[in-house]
Amino acid sequence: MGYYEVETQSAFMLAVLQNAHALVADAEVLLSRERWARAHALATLAMEEAGKAWLADQLFQFAPDQPLPPRGWRHEEKLGAAREMHALVGMLRESRTIDMNEWFSEGHQYAAEYDFFTRMTGLYVDLQDGEVVGGPQAVTPGIARATVGLAGPLVHAALQLLWVRYGGPVATDCNV
Repeated sequence: MGYYEVETQSAFMLAVLQNAHALVADAEVLLSRERWARAHALATLAMEEAGKAWLADQLFQFAPDQPLPPRGWRHEEKLGAAREMHALVGMLRESRTIDMNEWFSEGHQYAAEYDFFTRMTGLYVDLQDGEVVGGPQAVTPGIARATVGLAGPLVHAALQLLWVRYGGPVATDCNV
């Protein structure tokens, strides 16, 4: 018996995965309306949720007697975990082999920090050295498109890896 009941783990994981999926859908709507900064922000939040699910799954499997961190994982940790998970799925799809250097590349962490910094810059306006900085114009269309374009497949990978394991219903109707 672990720290959390199996039902609690399942409820948590399914809620996180559903939230990640909904955030991507909302990010796509904002992207279609050319709301670049907010589309980018929701896409990075979706990736964070996928990363949180990946980290929680590892904890539930390999350290079942440990609770989730009381204040959660840092934003960059969740984003980095999401990018590592996505890299793993991509390697397995493409070649069915795992390159450990690629899977645990520092590049994932650098990209995660960039995602988080850009999200914050695009959402907040500040005054630095007498200059107004940040705000929606800080996120370009290219950045928003790239982030939303990554978030969809990344969240889909998390759903593929974790949904059924935690008791998510499997659709039998293709129109669902």
